[in-house]
Amino acid sequence: MSSPEVAQIPPPVPPKPPVQGECCERGCENCVWVFYYEALRRYEAAYADGQQQGLK
Repeated sequence: MSSPEVAQIPPPVPPKPPVQGECCERGCENCVWVFYYEALRRYEAAYADGQQQGLK
């Protein structure tokens, strides 16, 4: 009997930082940098979780 294939979860893709000119540099509440850093934190958490899953 063959063993069942385990579904491989692809590694998370890091977010791309805003390009020059996307930020107006006025300190907006909804700044593109705020969204970028939130996405970066989610990516880092997902990456760390994936690393721990690989160690089990």
